[in-house]
Amino acid sequence: MLQALEQHQKTAVFRTFFKFLIAGVPGLVLAFSANIFFVEILRWPKPVAYAIVVWLQLTVGFVLCRLFVFDGGQEVPFVKGYVDFSIRIGLIRLADWSLYTALVEIVHVPYLAAQVINLAIFPAVKFLSVRSIFGGGAVTSTKDSKEEE
Repeated sequence: MLQALEQHQKTAVFRTFFKFLIAGVPGLVLAFSANIFFVEILRWPKPVAYAIVVWLQLTVGFVLCRLFVFDGGQEVPFVKGYVDFSIRIGLIRLADWSLYTALVEIVHVPYLAAQVINLAIFPAVKFLSVRSIFGGGAVTSTKDSKEEE
């Protein structure tokens, strides 16, 4: 019985992580598009452009996590959730932005390649942080699971 429960919890976490990754796709498309627009068309400095991109992604990510990824997401008050999300993800994204800036400005990695490198590094850390906001540490795979508890 305990093994079945542990397996269910692992499966629920995996499903939620997968939904988290899928929910990140719109923000990712927006991020690459906005970064290209800001850097190539508006000729903004890359670090400034990426800072705006990070904020846009953060906001899109919050809405999608709240509505679609975490079953209890809508139970968290909007403003409180956005503030918590912004602080936690903002700190992670500060690390993201710092690495991006170092790669682009110091190491001279192409700016879109630096963005892809960061994309590979930060998702799991972001998931664990966001999960603690919307799920209180608990993750369920379906709304029916809540009714069973």
